Amino acid sequence: MPTDNSRSLAPLPNFQSTENRTSYPLIYVSQAGMISILLAHGIVIEMSNDNCVRVVCHGKFAAFMSGRGTASCIMHKKARMLYTNDMVYTKFSLAPSSDRLAIIGNEGILFTMSHLNEAFLLSSHSKGLLQPTFSIN
Repeated sequence: MPTDNSRSLAPLPNFQSTENRTSYPLIYVSQAGMISILLAHGIVIEMSNDNCVRVVCHGKFAAFMSGRGTASCIMHKKARMLYTNDMVYTKFSLAPSSDRLAIIGNEGILFTMSHLNEAFLLSSHSKGLLQPTFSIN
């Protein structure tokens, strides 16, 4: 397969096995500097020239981290988590119409569920609120 850029393809001597099946890993480097690594079972790892990393397992999960580490996320069919600006945003969908949401930050933890009309804040800065007591030390 001819190409204009000899660095765009990583030659793999065992691209196909004797059973005429693809052997993994497969590696592709684009002209823009994006590196894609295809692994068995539909797993893809992508790295960009600005050091962003994305891992995808099709139909199961995806994860991303920015090149500077200032943002990251995990997506799953039953949960989503995002970290950015010193805050963690989460959404858990364990059953239909019972989403659980939480935001974790410097001010505390804000949480609610989809069937509730209110959200609750758990914070050490709150005054005048009853602090929960736990029987376990």
